[in-house]
Parts: sequence; structure tokens; C-alpha cells
Amino acid sequence: SMQQLRYVEAVLAQSEDFKPYAETARLKMLEAAENAVSKNAAALDELIFLGDYYKNREPEKAAEYFRSALLRDYGNSRLRLKYAEVLAQTGRFEEAVQQARMCLKLNPGSRQAKRLIGELSIRPELIKKRTESVIDK
Repeated sequence: SMQQLRYVEAVLAQSEDFKPYAETARLKMLEAAENAVSKNAAALDELIFLGDYYKNREPEKAAEYFRSALLRDYGNSRLRLKYAEVLAQTGRFEEAVQQARMCLKLNPGSRQAKRLIGELSIRPELIKKRTESVIDK
């Protein structure tokens, strides 16, 4: 399974001698997961792997993979937090806050969700929007 492959890849990556093998394993997993997506047959763990892979490379792409994964595992607070983080990376701050709040409903003790909401709530774009909505009322 993808989880087992990810574990093996992580173990290989810990040793300097085996890092090239870890990279080969990562690329094979990427190829297999993208192939499954192209056939509309991706498993949940493949979608999550792709989201994680693209998170710091192509956050827009990562957001789509995390969104697709959430359609299958709606109540997964860790996955929802990952989605919120990539939404924030792509400048979709309001959506990111909504997802982080949903994460808190699912997992009220999530420090990461609280931190993300705190960081995003001071963004000028969101403060301006809140101020406008108060003025409009």
C-alpha cells in the first residue's frame, strides 16, 4: 500500500547512504499515484501523498488533491488542516480560515488549527473584509 511505501521511503531517507533510494522510491510513488488519478482510480492515501508531495512545490495542485481526499474522508481533521494550510499558501485566506475552523470543530484541541486561524485573522485582506461587513450593516 501507499502507506507502507511511504514508511519505507522515510526510513531510507534517514540514512545518507540510502537517500538516493529514497528519492527513487518517492518518484515511483509519485508516478503510480498520478497514474491512478489519471484513471480516476486513486485511493485516499494516494491523494494524500500527492497533496503532501506538491504542498511546497505547487500548492494549487496540492489543494486540489487534499480537497478530493476530503470528499472521501470528510471528518479527517489532520487532512483538513493540510488543506487549510495550502489554501493559505495560495492566498485563499478566507477559505483557509473556514477550513481551520471546521478542523477545530472536529478536533477542538488542535493547536495548529488555532495557530493558523490566529495568523490568518491578522491578514490585512481579512481585516478589511470584516471591517467592510460591519460598515455595511
